[in-house]
Amino acid sequence: MDKNNQPFNSASGATPPPISPEPEPNPFAPEQPKVSTMPVAPITPTAPQPVDPIATSNIESQQSAISAQPAKKNKMIWVLVLGILFGMAVTGVIVIVSKSAEENKEKQAFRDTQRKEDISRFMTAVTYYQANNRGAIPDFTDSKLNPSGACEINSSGELAHASSFCGSYVVVEANNEFFDPDGTVYNIVAANEPSAGFPTTVDFPLILEDEQIRLANDLDYDEYGHKLHVVYNATCQKEVAVVTAGQRKFAVLYKLENGGAICQSN
Repeated sequence: MDKNNQPFNSASGATPPPISPEPEPNPFAPEQPKVSTMPVAPITPTAPQPVDPIATSNIESQQSAISAQPAKKNKMIWVLVLGILFGMAVTGVIVIVSKSAEENKEKQAFRDTQRKEDISRFMTAVTYYQANNRGAIPDFTDSKLNPSGACEINSSGELAHASSFCGSYVVVEANNEFFDPDGTVYNIVAANEPSAGFPTTVDFPLILEDEQIRLANDLDYDEYGHKLHVVYNATCQKEVAVVTAGQRKFAVLYKLENGGAICQSN
């Protein structure tokens, strides 16, 4: 037997072996995990649960809906952007059309101002004619005094009818053209003869109502403009020619491009 493992016999008088002191616990040592002494219940395998097809379909539908949300949001954003762009385009077109219409009206008003000045020039020419003809007014039903195209200038720059009223008193010189601002020559049209009294019938676009003659409403300027309608034995009341006594009185009616008409009388 190993003597180190022999039991100590106090009767033998031998010195007992020293007893090793127990080590003091280290406060800084990591705490050792405690091992549970509870018995562990055995794990019983569970049978697989049957898959519910309805629940699975609902889950798949929800996942599809969730994945479709970004695409739907992007589509709504594009629709909104396109709507804004369309609105801006429509607004731009409206502004351009409105501005163009306004500019066109301004141009028409400017041309109408020139036409009023041309009518005044025509009335001044009548005054010169009267001064040279003992106060008589020109008879614009006379084809010699007022032939067709009396105020025209030919390709050579000469007056087409130099001896006519227009050639003798209105145009006078080739650079003194009697043209509408749009480039169309003016025509002088008499509604009646000076000696026939106030007209009892008139031709369109003139309208006769209760001894008053006016131009018809809403006339197309390209078709009915450029004409000085002379009414003898008449004077002007605003835009209307009314009956008056005297063979030396007459009124001139003229259709304006921007709407309405003007009337000037001697």
